Amino acid sequence: MFKKLTCIGAALLAPLCLFTGCAGESSEQAMAAAVAKAETSMYDVENPDPQLAIDAIYKSIDGAAPQLADDDEITELLGVEPSDFEEYYVYTTDPKEGLNNLFIFKETGDSTELRKALDQYRTNLEREYENYDILGSYSIAKNAMIKEQGGYVIMLMTEDNEAAQKILFEYLPQ
Repeated sequence: MFKKLTCIGAALLAPLCLFTGCAGESSEQAMAAAVAKAETSMYDVENPDPQLAIDAIYKSIDGAAPQLADDDEITELLGVEPSDFEEYYVYTTDPKEGLNNLFIFKETGDSTELRKALDQYRTNLEREYENYDILGSYSIAKNAMIKEQGGYVIMLMTEDNEAAQKILFEYLPQ
């Protein structure tokens, strides 16, 4: 709702800036400023939706066929117990089709152990693909991004982590 109101407000203010010159700015600068303000406000997320974020990220990756890991697979991959988390989303792909793994955990306490587990997982994949690099899997694993955002611990292991992160900003608070 907030996003819609901000966008509507920016749309209503843009013509006003065109007529008044917005304190000496050119009409193009005023319009660009109004649009930029509306776009930035899109990242004010009131209701986080990690699943929609994951769906949007995988939709943007050609050929990605993600598989949702079950509780046993999560324990095997990371050595953590899924019951320790409020919510979690662990998706892996077959490296033969391109390594594109996304992990999102809603941590209930200290995230130190989870971050260590994610870092170890990244290191293990990096070692696995160091001498057997399938479709750039080595550099993808090596450049995996582990971050905290809006109460979530996230690992992005895609060819373009920056693009995936931009999508996350649309669905998760910063």
